Amino acid sequence: GARSSRMVESDPQTGALYVAAPIRYGDRIVASLTVVKPKDSVTPFIDLARRRSLIAALVTAGAIFLFGGLIFLWVSLPVQRLSQYVSDLRAGKRADLPALGNGEIGRLGQALDDLRKQLEGKNYVERYIQTLNHEIKSPLTALRGSVELLETVSADRRHTLVANIQSQTTRIHNMIERMLDLSTVENQNRVQRVEVNLATLLSEQQQTIQGHSFDNQIGTGESSIVRGDSFLLGRAISNLLRNAADFASPGSTIRCSIRREATPAGSTDLILEVENDGPVIPDYALDRVFDRFYSLPRPRGEKSTGLGLPFVREVMDLHSGTASLVNRSDGRGVIATLRFSDP
Repeated sequence: GARSSRMVESDPQTGALYVAAPIRYGDRIVASLTVVKPKDSVTPFIDLARRRSLIAALVTAGAIFLFGGLIFLWVSLPVQRLSQYVSDLRAGKRADLPALGNGEIGRLGQALDDLRKQLEGKNYVERYIQTLNHEIKSPLTALRGSVELLETVSADRRHTLVANIQSQTTRIHNMIERMLDLSTVENQNRVQRVEVNLATLLSEQQQTIQGHSFDNQIGTGESSIVRGDSFLLGRAISNLLRNAADFASPGSTIRCSIRREATPAGSTDLILEVENDGPVIPDYALDRVFDRFYSLPRPRGEKSTGLGLPFVREVMDLHSGTASLVNRSDGRGVIATLRFSDP
């Protein structure tokens, strides 16, 4: 037989293994042979086996955990990206369809993106037709009235009517061109980004503005480089300068500055500001100046399409920046700001 017993009852480490076998002579057991082996001679092998089993269990558990984590990321990341994409669309943000892979999530995302484009296209056309119909009624009414009066008025009066016809025709032409420009920008999801020197672009656009001088303040040694579309940024700056000039006092100086500003997140934004001397924006209009077709009366009576500032806002959205218009603290003019994040 075999058994295990302690050599010292109170000490479990003194156990021994006993194996006994009978010695027979004929049919009788005449003696027995017992082999005794202390347990401490076997303990190292038991400990080694235990350690190997523990290591194998840990490696297996780690492999299962790692594999499970990879599977979780493979499945959950596309879902999280798709969820964020839908949230951005719901919030009215300009968002591109993220990389979702070629699986079911990817196909679902592509289907949602196609549906979004179809709905946006339909709503976009309907909205623009309604807006154009509303905005074009006024100049068309003026044109029709002038044409009807041409044959019944004197030559002197006729000259005034012809000038009015030319003015309204130009207004309609400018409105349609601005709408096409704005439509092009609104339907872009991204731009080809290259390095653009904002200071150089500002100087080029200032040369197209007549009747005003400019005072430029660009920080010494500060980079004015942004990554973006040079043409669109130039048009946006031009619209901002023209808007400042339209509302500025005759012959006044328009002040422009480019500077960097630290953010709470630790990055730096590049800021372009255009400041004029002139009337302030009424409180009721502050939240509407970037709306399509919304414009305030010019001091000199010129008509505006109301599409210049919306174009600026759309261009800044494409470049992940912001555009704002606020009154000066002294109440003597307006400050327009373009802010480029992490240029």
